[in-house]
This record gives sequence, structure tokens and C-alpha cells, in this order.
Amino acid sequence: MASIKKAAENTADKLGLSFDKKRGVGFGVYRGYTMLVLPRNESEGKKLNSFISIVICASKDGKAPDKELFDAIPFGVSYSSDNFMQMFSADVSYTLAGAEKILVNTANAAVTALFSSGYANCNIIGEEGPTDVYFFRDEYIFINDSDAEKMMSELGQKKSEYNETAENIPLGIIGAAVCSLIGVAIILLLGRLGRVSLIGGLAMGGGIVWGYKKLGKKLSLAGAVICTVIAAAIGYLAFRVDIALDLFLGFKDTEYSDTFTFPLCFENAKAIYELGDSLFTYYMNMFLMLLCGAGGAVAVIWGERSEITGQFSFAKLGK
Repeated sequence: MASIKKAAENTADKLGLSFDKKRGVGFGVYRGYTMLVLPRNESEGKKLNSFISIVICASKDGKAPDKELFDAIPFGVSYSSDNFMQMFSADVSYTLAGAEKILVNTANAAVTALFSSGYANCNIIGEEGPTDVYFFRDEYIFINDSDAEKMMSELGQKKSEYNETAENIPLGIIGAAVCSLIGVAIILLLGRLGRVSLIGGLAMGGGIVWGYKKLGKKLSLAGAVICTVIAAAIGYLAFRVDIALDLFLGFKDTEYSDTFTFPLCFENAKAIYELGDSLFTYYMNMFLMLLCGAGGAVAVIWGERSEITGQFSFAKLGK
């Protein structure tokens, strides 16, 4: 991706555009049209395709351009549109040689076609006039200053409302506990079916976070810590029950079945493994279960926190 970004930066420079190093995209005004130079990767099965795209928004009397308008764009450049947003993409999956020249020619051909046909620069809803490129919820949008001010005001209000939402920690813990029991049941069931019960550990960790947020109404940093601790604790309990159940069922149809009851196996699992010279297996299984339980919780927490941050992310490129 680094070489693609460099090619995008060089393309932006040749077009007289600025380059946002943080996001790796070129942006600015070229011949009267706000333009975005966007490097991106798309997966197609096991194959990863790389593209650099020229993006422009244009409108004429509230109507978007037709595909036929861009017949003059260079060979090998694909065209797609989302209403007023026009995208011209060069496939650079195999080589970057000549990509910058092709992209500059594409930008010129697209702008010439738009201008000669009377299409003007516009925002994402087709309102003609000057615009800037903003980064909003992992997407790039073309809007004017008035739109930006309204969006910033609305997002600020929503963020304030979210921050003022009271987190109910006791109910959150109850929700996490209930979901953790479901996770334990999955672990034990998978273990009895001969499946990898560690998968259940991951599910349990994720379920704990979901249950906490469902009843707690919010997932703060304190809530995230609580969920991780619960996941580790319940993961350890699940490991103890799972391994005791394995021992109990292993001795069930033997002459030792009366001696090795489930309570005895639960209390003395470590000692039994030590007698069997399998203490390493005991500790490894315990470590993996704790790792999966807490890891599942941390993964979901990371996703939740990123989603929350993304909901309120709104920035003008170059700022």
C-alpha cells in the first residue's frame, strides 16, 4: 500500500493538489472541480486488487452526468458513479509503471468532458458551488461550508447526548454474567462434541461485552475493564469445569468411577494431571482458554470503541 500511496501523492502533486499524509489521499481543486485522489485495495476471493481513483462531484441543473460523457478517458481506466459522485479507477495491482501519467490524463479528460457539457462542481446532493472534501465515518464526502457547519453542530449535539447517557454498571454486570453463562454452556457443549472449545471462549468473551452494553446502555473505559475481568474469570471457571468434566467422563466406565466423582475431579484436576505427567497440558489449556475469553472480549471492545469514535469522526482534509 505504501507504493500506491506514493503514486497517489505524486499524482496529486502533478495536478497541483494537496496530500493528506495521515490518510494517504490527494485533495484540492483542479480546473474548478474539487478532486480526490484515492488509493484503495479491494479483495476478490484470495486475490487483492489495488486501484488509484480520481473522484469528482458534478451536476447540471440537478442532474448527474451520464456514462457516455466519459468515452474519452484513457483505455484501461474503469468508470463508476454514485449519483453525482464520479469515480475513475486505474488498476495498479500488477504495476505502477505509467500510473501517474494515466491518472493525470484521466483527470484532464474527465474535467474537459464535464466542463464542455456544462456540468459544474457540486456537493454530494447535487448543489452546485465550491466544496471541500471531508472524512466522515470512514468515507470521503464532498460538501460546502454550510453543510459542514450543520453536520458539525449535529454531531456535537449527538456526542453531548451520548456523553450524558448514564452508564448502569450494576445492570451491565448482570447482562455480562448472563451472557457469560451462555458462553460457558457453548464451551462445554463443544467440548463434549469433540470440537475445539476455545471457539466457545471467543464467543463467550464477545457475548459478555454485548450483554454488558445491552443492559448497561453504554460501554465506557470502566465497563471495558469490567468486561475483560469477567471474561478472564469466567474463562478460568469454564476451563476448570471443562477439564473436570473430561476427567470425570474419562473415568466413568472404569473401575475408578466411584472414586473419581465430578467434585473430586473439579477440586483435584491439577493434581491428577500432575500424576499423569501432563501438567504442561493443564497449564497450556488454561492459558488458551483465558486468552480466548479475554481476547474475545477485548476484540469486541476494540470494535465497539472504534465504532463509537467513528460515529463522531468528522474532519476536513488537511486539517
